[in-house]
Amino acid sequence: MSKFRIAVSGAMGRMGAAVVSAALESGEFEIGMLLEDARHPSCGKDAAEALSNRRLAGLRIESGFKGGADAIVDFSSPQGLSARISECVEARIPLVSGTTGLDAALSRRLAEASARIPVMHSPNMSLGVNLMYSLVESAAKALSGRAETEIAEIHHDKKADAPSGTAGEILRRVLAASGAGSAAPVLHGREGAGKRRTRDEIGVHALRGGTVTGEHTVYFFMEGERIEITHRAENRSIFAHGALWAAKRLAASPAGLHTFAGLMGLP
Repeated sequence: MSKFRIAVSGAMGRMGAAVVSAALESGEFEIGMLLEDARHPSCGKDAAEALSNRRLAGLRIESGFKGGADAIVDFSSPQGLSARISECVEARIPLVSGTTGLDAALSRRLAEASARIPVMHSPNMSLGVNLMYSLVESAAKALSGRAETEIAEIHHDKKADAPSGTAGEILRRVLAASGAGSAAPVLHGREGAGKRRTRDEIGVHALRGGTVTGEHTVYFFMEGERIEITHRAENRSIFAHGALWAAKRLAASPAGLHTFAGLMGLP
């Protein structure tokens, strides 16, 4: 039985390298191509040397997709994802992306591409986090108007965006499930006097430091009690294995804009 071939976009990044390692360790996948920004110092170099893995001998770090894969797994940048969208549509292969920091135009391009190929974009490919989304939605709906909500996330000191894409998705789901929508004031951190919390605001707080892979907590504060829903990622392999699992599931799915929860069978 032939192995499922993937191209990894953003191969020299933390998550890209984790996907490569997970694919090689699983025995179910084959690396068809490794992609990186043309300006990256490793672009054009031998992949075995660049990623210190002899099993990648014969591959080079490329700046553009040239075929030879059943799906592309992307953890790059908005610019890298933009290129991958075009390449996947042209090659008629699925696209799985965990790239964060997308603007409205890039989100529209993903939606447009999904009319022709299976597409899944998720800021977090963890089974636990996607289950957490459902738990948070249930709590936000049940406690609407009765609880004050705060969202806190912690990541390593090299993470470029804040708050994290996962925190942003949690916020979106809380707003939708609680019925607050865009009317609820969202406060990113607090500073100064006279900053007493209003009943309906939602606080979002990003902490950065050390080597923390990722931690997200949603607090629902009530009179005399509180509920905390927390997910802690112990290493990046959970996201890498999740992305690979999604790529195989997506390859057997029709064209469309899929969600990780949908592939898991969650509502």
